Amino acid sequence: MTKTLYDPEVEKRGIEKGIKQGIEEGIKQGIEKGIEQGVEKGRNMEKIKNAKKLLDVLDDKTISEKLELDESIVKSLREEASSN
Repeated sequence: MTKTLYDPEVEKRGIEKGIKQGIEEGIKQGIEKGIEQGVEKGRNMEKIKNAKKLLDVLDDKTISEKLELDESIVKSLREEASSN
């Protein structure tokens, strides 16, 4: 009779440990991504706020270039401001 070192219980515990580590890493990466997106959204909101303040003194292209906003966003802000 041949004796092996294979133990299904050890394998099962290894798989469970791997799954747990994978879940923990996924959660960590998700939190980091969420924080990055939140920071980026905050920056964009600040840019939009500043763009609105400049609509009456600068053209769309200049606002777009200086605040690093897409020109279509600036145009939309101008249209929104003129309709109010």
